[in-house]
Amino acid sequence: VIYSYFSNNADPTYVKSPDSLIVWEDSNKVFFLEDSTFYLLYDFNAEIGDTVTFYNPTERGRFTVNTYGSPVDSPSFSKIVVTDIQDVEIQSQQRKKFTNGGNFHR
Repeated sequence: VIYSYFSNNADPTYVKSPDSLIVWEDSNKVFFLEDSTFYLLYDFNAEIGDTVTFYNPTERGRFTVNTYGSPVDSPSFSKIVVTDIQDVEIQSQQRKKFTNGGNFHR
């Protein structure tokens, strides 16, 4: 299970949200389970300048980034270009923070 954490610009302290996903990891890629199918969520092999195609969970709180138009009833995909990768500390654990230059939706 993977949990979501968030912060805001005024307070950089990360807070755990109630949102979670059932996930499977293979070859440094993370897939989430939805309707008995696994979809790509994160690609930790990505480097700055890479275009990553990932899927957007349906109605899963902070994990759902679909802000374009009508609701969807199954995962849709997005493409992003990785513009920065930083190591951040969340609850005393080192994590990678990927930043993108904007989403390119299908």
